[in-house]
Amino acid sequence: MIKNSGHDLVQLQGQFFGLLRDKGRSPNTLKNYKTDLDCFNQYLFSKQKNLKMDHISLPLIKQYGEFLQTKYSSDNSRRRRVQALRMFFDYLVEK
Repeated sequence: MIKNSGHDLVQLQGQFFGLLRDKGRSPNTLKNYKTDLDCFNQYLFSKQKNLKMDHISLPLIKQYGEFLQTKYSSDNSRRRRVQALRMFFDYLVEK
């Protein structure tokens, strides 16, 4: 499991968006990241009824990948959502 003192996922994502904004990312790019991470948040909440970092596990992320396979027929849509999630987790690792 990924541990982060029970931090709320939405709060951490807000900090991530702030960093992207500070780096000069366009409003459209920020909107797309938010849309993609909101998809993960909705999936996560449907599975565990909370958005706490200390409840996210590798099996849950793998299940999310399977969910994307059934929800989106476009490879690009699935790839974009996974990439946004990867960038967010890379941000958390650096932090």
